[in-house]
Order: sequence, then C-alpha cells, then structure tokens
Amino acid sequence: MPTDPRLTTVVDDVLDFARDDWVGLWVILGWVKERMSGADSDQQKAATLAVCAAVLGRGLKAGDPPYAPGGFRAWSDQSVSSVIATISQQWAQLDHEPDIGEI
Repeated sequence: MPTDPRLTTVVDDVLDFARDDWVGLWVILGWVKERMSGADSDQQKAATLAVCAAVLGRGLKAGDPPYAPGGFRAWSDQSVSSVIATISQQWAQLDHEPDIGEI
C-alpha cells in the first residue's frame, strides 16, 4: 500500500469505482496526475504502478480492456509482480502515456 496520502486516496477511489465498472490504467494515471501535480512523468508512472499493486493486492484483476476484441479477459498470471511487469513492459512500448483501451 502506498504510504503517500495522496496515493492512498487514489487506491480508495479505484476500489470504490471498481464496484460498479471497469477501471482502466488511463483512469488510474489520470487520478495520480491530479493528486501529484508537479510530479514528472517517471514519478507519475511509479505512483500509478504502486496504486495498481495495491489494488491488485486487494483482489482486483488485471486483463485485456473490456472494449478490446473479445472483451475483458483476465490475464492468466494474476500475481502482483507478474501483472506489474506486464503493465510496465506494455507501457514502455508506447511512445506516449497509456490511453483508453491500450493497456
């Protein structure tokens, strides 16, 4: 769980939102950017990954976006380390911040 109080509110927001809907990485990044104004993109990425790790540890699942061909499919390995590694790898392959439907 992130110790920065700005990020604990993002974790709470993600868990609350996830009760009713899918939560995309781009949404989490947006909330992190709102709470961490002035942080550079590397800090925002690290914070976003920390939030992801926290919510995965609380039972949320990661997978293909629900609007991808075939709809939401949970990734086969839901261990926090594997999911964070997958997100990090896919994010590194982008030439921009993740947007809707990309990760």
